[in-house]
Formats: sequence, C-alpha cells, structure tokens
Amino acid sequence: RLIDNTTGQCIVGFGCSPCGSSGCTDEEYEGMLLTFNGDSFFTGLPETTNITGPSSVPLELAVRAFGSLVSTTFFYSYDGIEPCPAVPPGCSKCSSFTDCPADSLPQCNGSSAVTCVETCTLLCSALGCGTGHACAKTCHRHEEKVFAVLGTYPVADSEEDAPRPCDYCRQLCLALKYPSCYKSCLKHYSDVREISQLYAEVYGVDGNTQVQFKTDAASLMQQPVKIGSGIGVNSWEA
Repeated sequence: RLIDNTTGQCIVGFGCSPCGSSGCTDEEYEGMLLTFNGDSFFTGLPETTNITGPSSVPLELAVRAFGSLVSTTFFYSYDGIEPCPAVPPGCSKCSSFTDCPADSLPQCNGSSAVTCVETCTLLCSALGCGTGHACAKTCHRHEEKVFAVLGTYPVADSEEDAPRPCDYCRQLCLALKYPSCYKSCLKHYSDVREISQLYAEVYGVDGNTQVQFKTDAASLMQQPVKIGSGIGVNSWEA
C-alpha cells in the first residue's frame, strides 16, 4: 500500500483510493499519474506500481502480511528530475532560515538541523585567519562596516555582476581595518565569496546599494593598501 504521508490517506493498494484493489492506469492524484496492476491476494502474482512524473507529496510504502510465514521482496527504481532543481524537493535554501541572532549566519548540512555561527567567526575562518586570531577581535570592533560590505555582495545567479576578487578583498580588508588580510583573502576567495553571498542573501541590501558598491570598489584602486604575507594561512584548519 502506498500512503500519502501528509494526509495519512492510502492512495494505492487494497482498500485504497484512487487506485484500489482492481488497479488503475494513469490515475491523477496531486499532479502525479498513478498506475497499479491490482491486488494479487488470490493470484499470488507480483504487484507493481508506477508513478509518472515527480512525486508531489511525501510517500510511504506499507506492507500488511495475511499469514504468519510470509517472505516478501521489494524492487524499486526511480529516475532523476529533469531539469534538476537548484534546491532539491523538500529542502529550503540555508539563507531562508530566520531564527539566527542578528550577528550570526545559518550553517546547514543537508539535514533539518541548522547551526547558527557568528558572522565574524565564519568570515575569519574563510579568510584563513582562524577564529582565535586578532581578525575576530577587529571584526567585532568594526562589524558595522564589515557587515555593510558583506551585505552588498551581488546574489544574482550570474557571475557577471560579481566584483573582481582584488576589488572585493580590498574593500573588505579596509572595512576590517586589517589590510594585511588582503593576500589571504585572495588565496581563500572562494570561501570568502561563499560567506559573502550567504550574508547578502540573509541580510542583504537592495540593488541600488549593490550598484553603489561596484562604483565605490573601483575608487578603492586609488587607495594605498599594505599587502602582508597572509595571516595564519598555514595554521588554519578547515
């Protein structure tokens, strides 16, 4: 028997609806087309069920034995979804989690458990500076300016709107008042970009500010920045 977990209704199998004991062909249920060859209590033949298209509700397969010595084997298969969605069915983007404190970001692992981690902690780890380094202290001290830079990172699907790594790292390290992080920022830019995009999705500002950032980033090229040798790169552990 196939059961709709959202309602508890049995939709395929003995005593079920819309596909009951007599079977069905392309019977529509919640946008799915169900096919069932019928109950085989008297014939002993294999029972088969097919769903055409993606499943639209959580489903549960249940078995009821009508004897004390019963051996049952199940075979199942499924195809992928074309086109594959960016967010798998039943999931939400990590950035849509809204229960973290204002100075924290959600961290997801694919399960329903979400961890909230301080933004400065994540940023300094992404920069390769480690959480116990001076980076965390200066980040907290200047977090208003730092968060303003993070909030302007473009979150569009296209990478065309993204700032150049050198421009963005310069902007970020100036906000941190920590110019020696520049080289480390470039080295770990993919991690920095990931944190920046997440922050922008959770707390980001409107498109006008993003355009303003792109303009301001160009002017940063004129500002002198002392490039250090990288902070804590060798000691940082992912």
